[in-house]
Amino acid sequence: MTSETTIKLSPKDLAMIDQFAGNKFKSRSEFITYAVKKTIYEMLLEEFHDQLGTESFPTEEEVQRLHAEIKEIRKELWKQYAEDLP
Repeated sequence: MTSETTIKLSPKDLAMIDQFAGNKFKSRSEFITYAVKKTIYEMLLEEFHDQLGTESFPTEEEVQRLHAEIKEIRKELWKQYAEDLP
């Protein structure tokens, strides 16, 4: 299930998105969805890395644990979303 939201971007940003969308993505929406998910993943990875308190890259086991946490977060968000539906 998807929902709509409005975002405000500069004409320059939209032109860049259109350039990428035309080459690699089917639409602006697909590009923006990809960019948002990538940013969320990177922020979660950074947060997870900070929690480890290390300057090295996470091990494969730590990455798998992060993926499991992300999956649980998604489940919880969808559960909350479904409960809010009329």
